[in-house]
Amino acid sequence: EAHPAQWFHTQVNLGLVYRDRINGDAASNAEVSIRYFERALEVGTREAKPHVWASLQAHLGDSHRFRAAGDAGLNTEEAIRYYEQALQAYSPPTEASAVAWATTWVKVGQAYQVLLRGDIVAHKEASIYCYKQAVKVNTRTARPEPWAQIQQHLGHAYNSRISGDMGSNKEEAIRYFTRSLEVFTREAYPDGWAMTQLLVGTAYDARILGDAAFNKEEAISHFEQALELYERKDDRINCARARMHLGDAYRTRINGDRVTNKQKSIRFSMLALQVYSRDEYPEEWAQLQLNLGNAYRTPASDTPEDAFFDHTASIRCFVLALQVYTRVAYPELWALTQSNLGIAYMRHTEGNLTTNLEDSIRCLKQALHVYALRTKRAATWSCTV
Repeated sequence: EAHPAQWFHTQVNLGLVYRDRINGDAASNAEVSIRYFERALEVGTREAKPHVWASLQAHLGDSHRFRAAGDAGLNTEEAIRYYEQALQAYSPPTEASAVAWATTWVKVGQAYQVLLRGDIVAHKEASIYCYKQAVKVNTRTARPEPWAQIQQHLGHAYNSRISGDMGSNKEEAIRYFTRSLEVFTREAYPDGWAMTQLLVGTAYDARILGDAAFNKEEAISHFEQALELYERKDDRINCARARMHLGDAYRTRINGDRVTNKQKSIRFSMLALQVYSRDEYPEEWAQLQLNLGNAYRTPASDTPEDAFFDHTASIRCFVLALQVYTRVAYPELWALTQSNLGIAYMRHTEGNLTTNLEDSIRCLKQALHVYALRTKRAATWSCTV
């Protein structure tokens, strides 16, 4: 090449543009992006310019991590390989490479966090290790915003951790999410503050230790704080997200009037559905259908006239959820919804009793197919109906 440096940088820039391109097919753009990055490697060797080569490895890692074509697990493994090669070139970190070194550690952690191939337990531990490496450079004093983001990543990692005591892991998740609020204040980072309120609320909603009623009230309080800010900003999408959390939290609330709690649960879920349509937000839509199905099948009072105790509505919501929660795409959620649907049919007093019971058997057996496979991989199971 007559101008190897210019050729190299043009290949890299084209890779970056195609990676971020809006027009055209997203999957095709990603493939073109990868090809340009790979071509750049023909000239940009590690020996010649190690940090430039490392940044190119990181770009390839990004492209593979978000790649649509091919197997998601294989793409994630390939992304990790590229990131780890970048880290080798950035190490030991110098003043010039420290930020890139820390950023790459975060990306490796994110990739391990979602990797479902191989030893998932080890992947979760690797994710935590990566984030703790990154925080050596991204300290609260030197880089407060990246530090706060890493606290959130650690919160997610501990919230889904498999090793160790589950109760302690949830406590660590709450601690890390809460620590990020030291930087993400409402005044300085209103969006970051509100999103963190949702994260802290979710962690309290799943908390194992402590008083269950207190945990639920804490969750509701954090969700309501986030909703208040999103309503002020007229942020429809995040309002819907906060309302979805509130709908589920009020459904299982211990304190307060049961009828009022159930009314709020259904109202918040229905409001969220006005934004989360099936076409645009299929996962959120299906989760709301599942939440509503559970709300309708849970008595709000001990009287037979309970206006919100509606097995017909419950069955309808579960059936709708199964339009998204297929066995292939979401096996565990599919099984959970089949199980809930089976229970709803079993307790359904309207219509033909024989048909209802047969439908119940069919749904429960469907769920059993998935649960049987999971049971082979687990030592113990704790089930609640």
